[in-house]
Amino acid sequence: MVHVRRREGTKIRSHLFETAITTDDDEPLVPGDKDRLVTILVTDDQASEYLQPGQHFDLWPEHDVGAAFGKNVGTGVVSRRVFV
Repeated sequence: MVHVRRREGTKIRSHLFETAITTDDDEPLVPGDKDRLVTILVTDDQASEYLQPGQHFDLWPEHDVGAAFGKNVGTGVVSRRVFV
């Protein structure tokens, strides 16, 4: 899951996106990894509003979102977007 926060005037909006994440080397992501280039597939219609180049995001565990609400297992920055 990708969690994104975005400022709109004086308010901060957030959204949680279900994703499929792949790595260039086909190795799994593990907490503590640094400087890993990944591809994140997001099919949510609101993705283009929140995920712009330069946008920071947090990775949350999919299997335990309720219990881990607000606890990230990683962070990242959108470097580019590809629309298909």
